[in-house]
Amino acid sequence: MLIWTPEAMESSFILDVTLLLPHIKHKILFEKFDNLKVGESFILKNDHHIKSFYHLLKSHRGDRFEWKSLQDGPVV
Repeated sequence: MLIWTPEAMESSFILDVTLLLPHIKHKILFEKFDNLKVGESFILKNDHHIKSFYHLLKSHRGDRFEWKSLQDGPVV
């Protein structure tokens, strides 16, 4: 299980999928997730609600992660 902590946020990689073409966003998300070591984390930045990413990851990777929304805004 991957654990997110506030301390980890400072050293977390930010995966900014707003810069990616829509057809490769999911591929990049899975690659980043699959390359994490236990205890590592990343911040997912998107320009629309990321609940679909959560459900996609949950359906393909199960309960191997925790998810916390850091910001819910109309832009990011």
